[in-house]
Amino acid sequence: MIGLTLFLLITAIVLIAINAETRGALIIFLPMIIIIVLVSVFISVLQMNKIKERIANLPENYKAVYLDANELLGAYGMLKGDKQEIMNMILEIFEHSSLEGRDVYEVVGKDISSFVEGFVAEAGKTYSLLGLFGYSTALFIGYLLLIKIYDVIRSGTISLQALQSKPFDLGVFVTYFIIAYVCVPWLILSIQRSTKYQWRGMKRIQIMIPVFIPISLFVGLILINAPGLIKIIELPVNLFTNIWSSGIGILLLIGSLFLTRLQKKR
Repeated sequence: MIGLTLFLLITAIVLIAINAETRGALIIFLPMIIIIVLVSVFISVLQMNKIKERIANLPENYKAVYLDANELLGAYGMLKGDKQEIMNMILEIFEHSSLEGRDVYEVVGKDISSFVEGFVAEAGKTYSLLGLFGYSTALFIGYLLLIKIYDVIRSGTISLQALQSKPFDLGVFVTYFIIAYVCVPWLILSIQRSTKYQWRGMKRIQIMIPVFIPISLFVGLILINAPGLIKIIELPVNLFTNIWSSGIGILLLIGSLFLTRLQKKR
């Protein structure tokens, strides 16, 4: 979350520097993005303190094995988010087992390395296509709804007329579609392959390719000067221009989030 919001902040600053016409709208967004960054940092600190407290409450033998598992995971060179997710799972298992009065070695077995490798192998599995589709759909619809809300608020009157008078530009619509259904799945799968195959050095730079594509797309939209292309880019896409379609969009967003969560649990 912190990385994503920082990426949005950098993108907004770059676009402000490139094109003066976008500065008004983007400057309005900057405080919102900064607030999201600060809230994300605050939440992360709270979560970290809570985890430290949970670790401190473990019995000494569980605590020692937990720290050993943490060191073993460090040898895999995986991303911090993946490592933290595995350690959270181990912590939850240890908490339940200690409450049941079980010895820690009944849980992990004699070989801690094999215990940890089981979690690493599970983390290395690819997302299901259905899960990726749900995640991308949630992002795409979420993008569009946020843009719609911003356009309505910016009009100064929150009304049905404002909703109808702000169709999406085709260029923006297609760009967000590419980000949601191409760049994001590409990024997720690249991160997973990086963890699974232990990418090192220049090979890890491949992960950044789907991150830079969205910036290139937006910069391209701004720099295009050809009248014919501008006319195509500015074609209206009448989506979420009434209460019914907006309501359906919200339901699809909720359904996509539920599908993603369901697939993750499996």
